[in-house]
Amino acid sequence: MKRITGTNIYSMFKCPRMVALDLHADRSLRREVRAEEEFLLQRGRDHEARIVAELGWPEPEYPTAQFEQGAELSLQMMQSGMEGISQAVLIDADYLGIPDLLRRQEGSSVFGDYQYEVGDIKSSSRPRSDQVLQVAFYSRLLGKLQAKVPEYGYLVLKDGSEERFALGELDPVLDELIEDLCALRENPDEVEPFFSRACDSCLWSDLCLQEMRAAGDLSFVHGVTRGIRRSLRVAGIDSVTNLSRAKVEPAARASGLEATLLRRLKKAAQARMSGEPVLEKRGKGESLGSAAVLHFLTDPYAERVLFMGLLRPRENEAEFLAHCPQSVEEELPAFEDLLAQLPSRLRILHYGSGIPRWHENRAHGSVASVGFERRLIDMARQLRGAAVFPAPIFGLDEHVSAGLSRDPHRKGRASAAAYAVTDAQDGDWLMSKGRSDLEDLLALKERYLGDEED
Repeated sequence: MKRITGTNIYSMFKCPRMVALDLHADRSLRREVRAEEEFLLQRGRDHEARIVAELGWPEPEYPTAQFEQGAELSLQMMQSGMEGISQAVLIDADYLGIPDLLRRQEGSSVFGDYQYEVGDIKSSSRPRSDQVLQVAFYSRLLGKLQAKVPEYGYLVLKDGSEERFALGELDPVLDELIEDLCALRENPDEVEPFFSRACDSCLWSDLCLQEMRAAGDLSFVHGVTRGIRRSLRVAGIDSVTNLSRAKVEPAARASGLEATLLRRLKKAAQARMSGEPVLEKRGKGESLGSAAVLHFLTDPYAERVLFMGLLRPRENEAEFLAHCPQSVEEELPAFEDLLAQLPSRLRILHYGSGIPRWHENRAHGSVASVGFERRLIDMARQLRGAAVFPAPIFGLDEHVSAGLSRDPHRKGRASAAAYAVTDAQDGDWLMSKGRSDLEDLLALKERYLGDEED
C-alpha cells in the first residue's frame, strides 16, 4: 500500500477522487501532460533550482525511489548539524514527505541545542491553504524525527520573499485531512468522481469523464453540487434523465431541497438532455448592441499581459484592434491606444475580473482611462441570468462550448499563451487565439445579451 505524501495533501484540495486514483490506479490510464502544462511545471522547477542554488544547501543523494535510504542520509545530515538541507526525505510509517527546505534553528531536539524547521518553495505570489498544510504535514513528520515539532514553517514565494506562519493552529485541520486521506487509501471506491473545474487540469480526467458520462452523472447538471447530488439520490434521483423527468413537489419533500431550486435544476437537466441552452426572459434594460468587446491573454506567472484586443461591431464586419505588448512597460501605452480608437462613452464588455484588476493595478489614473471603469460591463455576470446552460459553467470556455456549441480551444488554450509565445517567438499565435476569443465573446453577446424584451 502506498504511503501518503505531501502531493496527496495538495491534490485533496482539488479532488478526493484524484487522490484515490493516485494511490491505487494504473498510471498508464492517465492522459499525457500537455506541452503548456510541462512548461509551467518546468518554470516551477527552475524557480526552485534558483532558490536552492542561492542557498547552497546540499541534498541527500540516493537511488531513485529508494526513500528509506534517502531518509537515512537525511537523518545523518541533520545529526551533523548542517545549516540547511534541500529535498530531505522524512518517513514515518505510512507517511512520506520530501520538503524543499529544512533550516536549522536555535532550540533543543534529539540532535542537541538546535532543531530544524520546514520550508517549501512555491511559484505563486501569495500563500495558499494547500501549500501551508503541506508544510504542516512535513513539519509533523520532522517533529517525530527530532522529537520536537517546529513552532513555525515557511514558504518562499515567487518573488523570493518568505512567508512564515505558526503551525499549532493548523493541527485540527491537518488531523481531519490526514484522517480523510487514510480512509481514501483504505477504501478508494467510496469516493466518486464529480465534474468540476479541476477536471480540466487532472491527468485522470479521461477516465473519470468516461465513467460519469456512462452513468449520466448529476454533476453534469449546471448548479448541482456534491451536497445536492447526495440529496437528490436520497429522493431516488440518480441521473440527469431522472432529474429531467422528476415531479418537483414530491422530490422536494423527499430530498429536503427547496422546490424553487429543484425547478431550476430540472430545467438545467432538460437543457443537458437537449444539448441546448434554455433562454430566460429578461426585463428591458440598456441596449448593448453597439458595445465593444475587450479581451486580454496573460502570463499569470510573469504577471504580464501578452495580448490585448478589441472587437467592435460594424455593419458588415466587426473591427478588430489589438496589441501584443513586449514588456510590462508597454502595456499601458498599448491599452491607451486601444481606448483612443473608441468613442469616449461607448460601453465595453469583458469577461471576469481580470481586466478590472489589471486596470486598478496598472492603468488607474492614466489620462486615456479616465471613466473607463464606469464603461465596463462584466459578461460573466450578465450571462448568469440570461440562460440555463446544458453544462456547468466554470468560465469563458464553458460558456463558449455550452452556449455556442463551439470548441473554445480551436485556436489553442488561453492557459498556453506564455508557452506559445516562448515557443514561437512571435505574436501570430496570440493574434489568432485572441481574435478567436473575441469572436466568441461577441457571439455570446449577440445571442444572449442583445436588446432585451419588454
